[in-house]
Amino acid sequence: MSIILQNGALDFHKRGKITSQLLADKKNAVDDHHIFPRAFLDGLGKPAALRDCVVNRTYIDRVTNRRLSKRAPSDYFAEIQEKHGERETRELFDSHLLPFGDHSPVMSDDFEGFVAAREQALMELIARKTGATLS
Repeated sequence: MSIILQNGALDFHKRGKITSQLLADKKNAVDDHHIFPRAFLDGLGKPAALRDCVVNRTYIDRVTNRRLSKRAPSDYFAEIQEKHGERETRELFDSHLLPFGDHSPVMSDDFEGFVAAREQALMELIARKTGATLS
């Protein structure tokens, strides 16, 4: 999760930067958010171990997290894109290493595709930061 903070993660609605200082400050509540919400994945019969894996998580503002609740990612991200526009939504997705575009598994509620794409993005960023090469 620290790699997401280092990547400049932005809150989904307020668009403020999520920082380690915000995580430490109890006045600025930040939640560990399931990108594909627990209740949504439970409804699809996905196992808890996969549902709760780090690839499906990020940090966002607590108020934002409660607004999203059980909604499908395609639903709440469509609302975000309508509010902020395509350029700002792309920036938001990039800040959380989320796949963006016409064929984004996030926008089609494709959990397995999302996990594969985000895992790859996380591994590539870790490789860049550490100077490693992916095989």
